[in-house]
Amino acid sequence: MELQLSQNAKLLYMLLYDRARISQKNEWMDKQGRVFVVFPITELSEKMGKCRSSVKNALKELEDAG
Repeated sequence: MELQLSQNAKLLYMLLYDRARISQKNEWMDKQGRVFVVFPITELSEKMGKCRSSVKNALKELEDAG
């Protein structure tokens, strides 16, 4: 099954995935093995070259996609 995601959501996913890999490498996880990722909206906005509302919409899109 292929998810129908916008380009913004795909780019955001890649940035979050990369940050999660770094967190995992640094063992920033809770007792259940969930990885901590700190990536403020403003920083995501700068990295993506998009406004904050576009980043928030992409985050919602990823959340809705599961």
